[in-house]
Amino acid sequence: MRPTFLTTLFALSLASTAEATPLPTTKPGPDWKVARADRDMVIFFRDAGENAREMRVLSDIKAPPQAVFNAVTDFEHYPQFMPFAKEARVMKQIDPDSAIVYSLSAPPVIAQRDLVEQVTLTRGAAQNGGVFRSEWVARPELAPVRNGVVRIRLSTGSWSLEPLDGGQATRVTYSIITDPGGKVPRAFADQATNAGMDGLLKAVRKRVTGRE
Repeated sequence: MRPTFLTTLFALSLASTAEATPLPTTKPGPDWKVARADRDMVIFFRDAGENAREMRVLSDIKAPPQAVFNAVTDFEHYPQFMPFAKEARVMKQIDPDSAIVYSLSAPPVIAQRDLVEQVTLTRGAAQNGGVFRSEWVARPELAPVRNGVVRIRLSTGSWSLEPLDGGQATRVTYSIITDPGGKVPRAFADQATNAGMDGLLKAVRKRVTGRE
């Protein structure tokens, strides 16, 4: 029997549904807590020292990993779309997949922060399942401290961009261990960080797709 339009549409719908994977909500370990868990985003966090936090954020973007990778590694244009970004530039290109990057942010209420980081890039290929990665570690000693700006000295993290739906969508995992520096109350820092994660992913999604 020849398939009708409706049966074909139904089959395509099932195939599309089978490709979609809900965001995982299982905590990475017993000492992790859940700050948010819904269909748009999952945020896990745990203490990583006196003033430090480790966070893992998961979200899906309806765009290929290459497009998301292009956005999160477009450092020079961060002030155009990243929340609170005031300055960003590549200080030194070590090789095609490694660079020293400087960024200055101007969050509300607290003093401006800057970060010097060494970034290492991995592009998606058959050998790694098509996963793109951008990893960084703070290198605070590589630039002079600016007057009135708090230098972030602990920041280690990554963007991991896994293909979904045959490469037409991306499972984003944003991981970071950081200390905001300065005298910021823990409760305020936690609230600001959680809100910041939401703003960060929305900014990247809008940059890539035109929609939050």
